[in-house]
Amino acid sequence: MKYLSLVSLLILSAYGIQAFAQEDVLKEADSILNSDQIDVDGQWSAAEEDELSNTELIEEARKKSEKKNVKMLAKQIENLQIPREQVREIKDSEKKNLQEKISNVFGSGSAGDGSAISSDQVSVRQAAVTPVAPIETIAPALVVTESPLKKAVIEDENTETQFKIIPAFGVLNIKGDQVNYESKINISLSAESMVNSRLSLGVGLTYSTLDISDDNNNYESYVYDNYGYYDIYGDNGRQLNYNHFAVDMNSKVFIINSGKIRPYLGAALAYNRTSLSFSDKRPYYDQYGIRYGNEQFTSSYVSARGSLGSEIKFSNSIGLNLDVSYAKGLAQGFDYESTAVDQNFDQQRLNQLGREIEDAGFMTISGGLLVTF
Repeated sequence: MKYLSLVSLLILSAYGIQAFAQEDVLKEADSILNSDQIDVDGQWSAAEEDELSNTELIEEARKKSEKKNVKMLAKQIENLQIPREQVREIKDSEKKNLQEKISNVFGSGSAGDGSAISSDQVSVRQAAVTPVAPIETIAPALVVTESPLKKAVIEDENTETQFKIIPAFGVLNIKGDQVNYESKINISLSAESMVNSRLSLGVGLTYSTLDISDDNNNYESYVYDNYGYYDIYGDNGRQLNYNHFAVDMNSKVFIINSGKIRPYLGAALAYNRTSLSFSDKRPYYDQYGIRYGNEQFTSSYVSARGSLGSEIKFSNSIGLNLDVSYAKGLAQGFDYESTAVDQNFDQQRLNQLGREIEDAGFMTISGGLLVTF
């Protein structure tokens, strides 16, 4: 409302200014038309027909008056501190109104010499734009580089999980020159951490058990009076229990480091602790006073393992791990112990089997749950 009132006031003022301006224009035009002309010699003379026409003189007077009127109007608008956008609208509107009124005033007027005055149509046109020759520019060679953000996203996708837990269950076969056994239980637990998108390091625990029926014991070969032995333990050989516990440090190299299926090659170095004993521990004494039933063999050794497997991811946190591995002892066991005396023929048999198992190859096929964090 404030600006509307100001605009109305300015329009009323403009009408007054225009009225005075029109009178000034008429007076000035009349003075110019009726005044004597001065020639180049400094002498006053009558206006010649080849000088400015009446129409041109009136047009010149009109432009001067219009310029003066616009300046006065702009000054008043500036003093009232009207916003620039409204100032522009007011100026354009007033200029248009002024042009129409001046055109109406001078459209049917008469010149001082009585001749008819032709009306001029004033039009405002934009000056033609001179075409400019295009400047030839040589574009620099485009170097496509992977943005840091995209690189970080890809790397984060490949290593989105930094820690993994893999509980697994499998089948173990121990095969050597003198032994060929299948495991009863073979379970493992591995914890792994991704070093980069292709390499992981981890630690693992493995526990295995075997039930062995040994019908090739040494008792029958060395003891003549063995009827009491067979009465207690039977004539089909004594049953043995084999327990194997291993702690390893492992590493995996992923052949494909993205996607749902990620095959890998693995390697590990393990510390193994084994124990071998007879299931039936009932005591028996032969005719030489040697006690049977308390035999046991324990040993420690180091082995190396190679593996081939794959991770199959169902989601970002759950998947399946399939693995086939082969392990072999690097040397004869150390820190071994026999609980029975050396004259006990079954203890001798345990020591023999224990050494053969250490020298055998361990083939494992396992599958486990892959839990990622």
